[in-house]
Amino acid sequence: MAIAFSPDGKTLFTSGYEKIVKHWDFETGNCLQTLRPARPHEGMIITEAIGLAEAEVATLKVLGALEVN
Repeated sequence: MAIAFSPDGKTLFTSGYEKIVKHWDFETGNCLQTLRPARPHEGMIITEAIGLAEAEVATLKVLGALEVN
């Protein structure tokens, strides 16, 4: 988990294992914004892809690609 205050100390940013960043109003405790990473390869099936290195497969999966058995 990571936590960071804005320079003026009025807002707070948090992130964790769920891979999202939340922007908080420190005084009220209200969540102002939830930021999610872009997943440009959402739903892409890479099960039969040839020649991909293990690191490439891992990266594609983080970006939304699927391996189906």
